[in-house]
Amino acid sequence: MVQPHAPRLHITVMPLVSLWRACGKEDHLPPTRTRPRRALLGATASEITGRQRTVRLPAQGMRLDLGGLGKGYIVDQVVKLYRRHGVPARW
Repeated sequence: MVQPHAPRLHITVMPLVSLWRACGKEDHLPPTRTRPRRALLGATASEITGRQRTVRLPAQGMRLDLGGLGKGYIVDQVVKLYRRHGVPARW
């Protein structure tokens, strides 16, 4: 079970990402289209089984976007590399 907290990374954001890509030319997300998709967000609704190594998303239309995890991992590794070589932080 996923622990309830305020996550910094929402892996269930894919329904909104898909909508954003579809509405990109309009340069805004219409609230009438975002409300139903927001209802699909929330990792706490997912069920994770350790033995079978599966994730069950209970609502039709829920999708995972794990791209942020990969990007975050790469950033962490680059920061470690810079620190190891004495590159000063500029942020």
